[in-house]
Amino acid sequence: MEPRTFCDALNREAGDYLLATVLEGAAQGAQLLLCGGVPVWPEHPAACLEAQLPALQQVTASGVQTFGALRVFAERFGACLLYTSPSPRDGLLSRMPSSA
Repeated sequence: MEPRTFCDALNREAGDYLLATVLEGAAQGAQLLLCGGVPVWPEHPAACLEAQLPALQQVTASGVQTFGALRVFAERFGACLLYTSPSPRDGLLSRMPSSA
């Protein structure tokens, strides 16, 4: 199943991420998240970002990038998986001792 939200995409796998955001023009605000150079969110990215995928895969630092008339802010970051499911032991840690 494809991730439906940005958070779903981040929780799929740890790795080297790049979030590209269009700064101006008709697609202003459009975003594309890459993990290891592979698009992971959204399921149907803006055509202007899809067209720049090879160039985005080459970005090595965060900052404003210009691809022809398209200005994009690219943010590189690492992410790790965060498990939020309760552990069977969690209940044990919060119980008061029976002698209290």
